Amino acid sequence: MRNRFLSAFLPLIPLLLTASAYAATAEEPVPAGNPPALSDTDKAALRAQAEQHSAAGLKAMTASDNDSNQAVEAALEMGQALKLYQKLGDIDAVCETRANIYWCKKRMNLDEVQKYVASKGKDASATFASASEAADEKIPLAEADAYFARAEKFAKDNVDKTLLISAQYLFVAERFAGSAVAVKAQKISLETQQKWVQQQKAEIEADKNRIRDTRFTKPPQVTGNGTKSTVPDAAAAATALTAIKALYKDDYAKKRPVQKCRFARKLVDDADKSKDDAANYYVMLSEAQRLVLEGEDYDFYLTVTDTIAANFTSVDAAAVKRQQLSQNKSKPVAAAILKLLETPTDPGANTVAGKMFGVERGKWELALPMLALSNEPALKKVAEMELGDPKDPTEQSLTGEAWYLLAKKAGMQAEKDGMNVRALFWYSKAVDGLKGVNKDKAQKRVEELDKLVPLTVVDYNNLTANQWTKLKAITTVAVDARTARTSSGYVLKNGVKVRVVPHPTDTWKITTEFYGEMTATWKGIQPQKRKNSNSDVSYYIGWGGKYSLGSMAFQVGDSANIQEAGILEGQGVIYAMPYADSWSFSSASGIIRLKLCAVSDDD
Repeated sequence: MRNRFLSAFLPLIPLLLTASAYAATAEEPVPAGNPPALSDTDKAALRAQAEQHSAAGLKAMTASDNDSNQAVEAALEMGQALKLYQKLGDIDAVCETRANIYWCKKRMNLDEVQKYVASKGKDASATFASASEAADEKIPLAEADAYFARAEKFAKDNVDKTLLISAQYLFVAERFAGSAVAVKAQKISLETQQKWVQQQKAEIEADKNRIRDTRFTKPPQVTGNGTKSTVPDAAAAATALTAIKALYKDDYAKKRPVQKCRFARKLVDDADKSKDDAANYYVMLSEAQRLVLEGEDYDFYLTVTDTIAANFTSVDAAAVKRQQLSQNKSKPVAAAILKLLETPTDPGANTVAGKMFGVERGKWELALPMLALSNEPALKKVAEMELGDPKDPTEQSLTGEAWYLLAKKAGMQAEKDGMNVRALFWYSKAVDGLKGVNKDKAQKRVEELDKLVPLTVVDYNNLTANQWTKLKAITTVAVDARTARTSSGYVLKNGVKVRVVPHPTDTWKITTEFYGEMTATWKGIQPQKRKNSNSDVSYYIGWGGKYSLGSMAFQVGDSANIQEAGILEGQGVIYAMPYADSWSFSSASGIIRLKLCAVSDDD
């Protein structure tokens, strides 16, 4: 996306650095006199609001590469911040904010701006007019040195914010055109803009490489404890293995591939608690390595092998992988991974392994960079579409259609099912944002795919309402947002697992003093506009962890541990609730249903 920003921004540099003459007046750059007396509490509250508006403005300012209206959004947010900084009497913040508003105005087509602002209502028009007036305010030449000094201070305090530094010096260059200060500011602004352009180019290249890094083109992500242990001798390993087999007798009795892979993960988790016993630690990891290779969980196999090499001397991970995979090369995916260890960009091997990781296993983050290297043009194209992270509903529907067409041509049923799941995922994301014929087509595709995709391969985090209805449940629970936590009435026994599946389209209404009323699905607050503002509320939430404000969270029994939707473990009654994090709700209403479903051995 940044490359579109650069292509739009580069032609503006000469314009931005063309000095404009302004007549000097006696008008002050900031409000005259002392601000009203404010308590420390009032000041803190005003500053917090100002900084939130400013942060939203800066976010919109950098996002204006994809949408010119974001420059207007930035000016509106900064206009709100400007008023608050003026109340606080913070001259530096007022001047910095005014310069940013001025920069935003330089990027706007005024005819389009008037239409856009008018469409947002009287409040937005008034705010924009006020911000525009502040940005264009004439300043006496006597203030030039003071403004230049502020720009210098800002640059010193914010060395990494090259775009904003450029905006500060640009403001000085144009407001005091013809002066010695303006000449200096113009030179620095140009140099800073050129530096910023180079940074953006570097970031574009880094982003491209990062997005397309595969499991095989980047170094192992596993690290050791700092001190490696010696691999145990045969006698010590045999003694440890006998004890481990006795301890995990029931797990060793399970023979299906999925059971072996689950047992392997259990061994790795338990091995972390046995690091002080080198023999036990090594054997548990080695057994996990064997089991996942037999169960063909190749991603986890590679991770376990790297973990062994990171923690034990004389273990060459690359050599071990080559030796063990060579013994399994009759299996297509093992052979493909063996090839990728030597040639990470091999198109054919990336196709085979990428299909297994994504289409069969649903590990799309792992699969997509590999499929982007595929030797199958249609598969390569749709992977590239996904790596572009389509946000526009039309682009999302096109991505869904690409998977839909691939599924039609797929020979194997498992491959067809996996592609249909991905098509359904993208069409479901797109449908609400489409209109007319495109919306009708997307709705029909969703209905068709809903019937085609078997419940055995559903993505529980992205179910359709129809899929949820078809799920067989132990019980169904209505979770009321008005209740601190809702009891499911189901008592989970120790060692037993149950899957909780919230309804995908049910919603809660949640009201906070600052944001106003917002809509939340079980995943939390959906991107929407803040109360009395134009910025996206999602920018302000979810900082504290993986839970978004209003998402459905779970507790089992008296445990203080919060669990997310999925497979729950523990002992006691299962409770569900909207997650509040550090924010408090003024009020909440609505019901989101959930189903408790039995967990099979294959889950």
